[in-house]
Amino acid sequence: MAKIPFSTRASVIDYALTREMIYSLGLGARREGDYLVVLRERTGGSLYCAPREDEEQIASFYVDEGFYSDTLSRSGLGVNTPWMELIDATDFFKMMVRVLQPDVEIDPGSFIGRGFAKSHIMGQVGPILDELIDSGKLPGWQRIEG
Repeated sequence: MAKIPFSTRASVIDYALTREMIYSLGLGARREGDYLVVLRERTGGSLYCAPREDEEQIASFYVDEGFYSDTLSRSGLGVNTPWMELIDATDFFKMMVRVLQPDVEIDPGSFIGRGFAKSHIMGQVGPILDELIDSGKLPGWQRIEG
């Protein structure tokens, strides 16, 4: 199986790759309209989890379309295709740190601009995820450069 690409330079992640990442973490998910809901555990062998009363939802990501030059996809980091659906990379990577390193506090910063806040957060979660990849705690993942 091909390695899952990872880059802290990504602004968005291809929806299909996001689902693969979620599956590799042992989490479950389902699509609810324009949102991808991530669940603490899968209920079967597939990624999809039907709604249950006792489920633990850990994140919800807006699925969008657009044009980005820093899209993380199966083919690496670059410009997305026009039909690609996308998830915010910073929010997704922040969720990963919360799942894999729950004792780590992520400082949201006091920035007024979304770009500064995203850069501040990625400056915290990026090195943590790099270390998890380097230490083998994310088997099948590979850091790439743009």
